[in-house]
Amino acid sequence: MSAAYFSDGVAVDADTLVVGATDGSASRIHLKLADTWLTHDVAHDFITSVTHHQGVVCALGRHGLVTCVGEWGRPLTPWRIRGRFREYVITEAEARGPLERVRAVDGAFFACGRGGQVYRVQSGSWLRLERGLDPWRENAFLDLDGVARDDLYVVGMDGIAAHFDGSRWRYLEPPTRAHLYAVRCLSRGEVVVAGAEGALFRGGRRGWRALRHGAPGESFWSICPFGRKLYLTSGLHGLHAYARGAFFDVTPGGTHRPLTHRLDAAGDVLWSVGPRSLLRFDGTAWSEIACPDAA
Repeated sequence: MSAAYFSDGVAVDADTLVVGATDGSASRIHLKLADTWLTHDVAHDFITSVTHHQGVVCALGRHGLVTCVGEWGRPLTPWRIRGRFREYVITEAEARGPLERVRAVDGAFFACGRGGQVYRVQSGSWLRLERGLDPWRENAFLDLDGVARDDLYVVGMDGIAAHFDGSRWRYLEPPTRAHLYAVRCLSRGEVVVAGAEGALFRGGRRGWRALRHGAPGESFWSICPFGRKLYLTSGLHGLHAYARGAFFDVTPGGTHRPLTHRLDAAGDVLWSVGPRSLLRFDGTAWSEIACPDAA
């Protein structure tokens, strides 16, 4: 693919990363296994999100394509990847709206998107998880996270936020009317949400507390706890961290601020996936990782 950019990434361990890439007409899944890169081309959908759990990678397409590879409980290796990708389509998704996010929670994969879509995706099938959602609301969900199958959160456009208790969804009092692009669960009942206009809140079902006053024109796209800090991406504004009530800039390249988009951590390493760059932080130093599609 020419002029490709990275759409999402998930960390498997300190040396293993999975990223989605697209050039607008086709997509590709890259798997970094130590110093080896493997790729899988996706011709019929736009990969918006990727996740991983216990040896299985799951990639989500905007129009409903689900692509999986790997074996449960087994490490990712070239011979478990090459020629062993499995695909199926959530057939109702394209008519309902774009799918935005897939996450691994409590040994299962969950996906969300616009049009009030929330699914559990599994072994060539999908299950709607939409009981309690008002079909007359827009319900444009952009991100999902959880610590258990009975403790899931979704957030999205116009500050919408909802909680799933294993049986039904309940809307939460919105902490803001700004769009919420990211949610990250820190523990059962405690989450951080972030989004447009510098929105950054901590809380959950019992209410919200602002961690930072709004910043017009700035948007947070991803949240990841690492060490004792919360790291956040904000696109053109770079990478930030929050700790003990203080908010500060992070400059991985010294004075250079690379474009950032998604964050994930595993094996004591934080990964930053930007549109054109992949960065790795081991807690002491940052390094840039070269990927075939970043050239």
